Amino acid sequence: MVLNLCFSPESRRRKAVADKESPLVKRLYVGNLPLRASEEDLRKWFRQEGFGVESIEIIRDRHTGESRGFGFVEIGDDEEAVRAILILNGQEFLGRALVVSEARAPREGGRR
Repeated sequence: MVLNLCFSPESRRRKAVADKESPLVKRLYVGNLPLRASEEDLRKWFRQEGFGVESIEIIRDRHTGESRGFGFVEIGDDEEAVRAILILNGQEFLGRALVVSEARAPREGGRR
């Protein structure tokens, strides 16, 4: 018996991206950050909520150094990352409801 599996271009792209990523670290997107939030504030909040954090990066304007209102958090494993998304998405952090989701792979080519 021959098994013919068809995968969409999108599912093949996701698998290729997943294969390149470290299996030990899951990168989360964190949006709607208050502009005054620091990496340490976010680290403390994740820890207070019961999640271990490998690294945190708040994206800043390259000219002013001010927060752009989003960042990335790396969590130790897939299960904990999924749990973090389910529990923390929509939760209040420094007066704002955060958006927490799985980070997408960077676009090819980047900014000009």
